[in-house]
Amino acid sequence: MASDSQIAKLLAQPASFTPNFTVEHSVVLAHSLETVFDKLGSGETLEESVRLSDLCSTFHLTKLDHIVLSKDQSLAKERCRGLPPTPSTSDFKPSSNDGQRTLPRQFFVLQEVVPLLCGLYQHTVTIAGCLTSDREGKAALYETSAAGGILVRKFRTFEELAPSEGGQARTKVHERIEGRAPMLLRSTVEKETREGSYFSYGAVPYAFHLIRLVPEHLKEG
Repeated sequence: MASDSQIAKLLAQPASFTPNFTVEHSVVLAHSLETVFDKLGSGETLEESVRLSDLCSTFHLTKLDHIVLSKDQSLAKERCRGLPPTPSTSDFKPSSNDGQRTLPRQFFVLQEVVPLLCGLYQHTVTIAGCLTSDREGKAALYETSAAGGILVRKFRTFEELAPSEGGQARTKVHERIEGRAPMLLRSTVEKETREGSYFSYGAVPYAFHLIRLVPEHLKEG
């Protein structure tokens, strides 16, 4: 795993950037909003989702802190990775005073082994980032930074739908991915981002299903 100084260098890259590729997906899951958010919008279950990728070789949660957003701020527009943390997080309780929201921000570091030259060469990439969860706003923001100026931002929203005809709870999840990579790497990074856009849901512990995010018009609701 990367050293603390290497991780700090990655996190020091600008949180704001102009993307040179975007990917969007939606999916309707036959589960309640609360259950889906617990699986896909919480830092506590982040490792389960990340490790679904065949590229992920190691994963570690690092520090957990909290940030404050005003009533006029939302995860859709903010770049939370660079925001200052609240002074104290030892006795954290979600708050919504005067329209402000105190949100948990879980940092992490992982490594991916990327095959190059038709699999003849494998390149290890260290990625550092954070997941910010807004349960009240029904949204989550995943931001990462890798060497070479590769930056990725994944904004995920959760919408409770009317139950199915059989009375089954339903939740729509939409994800917009924005990324920036050097020109020589852009096509590779975009391809891996598209192919790595999975949602995970486990009905019981250790029983996980891969649900490929597909365009909404291809998904029966």
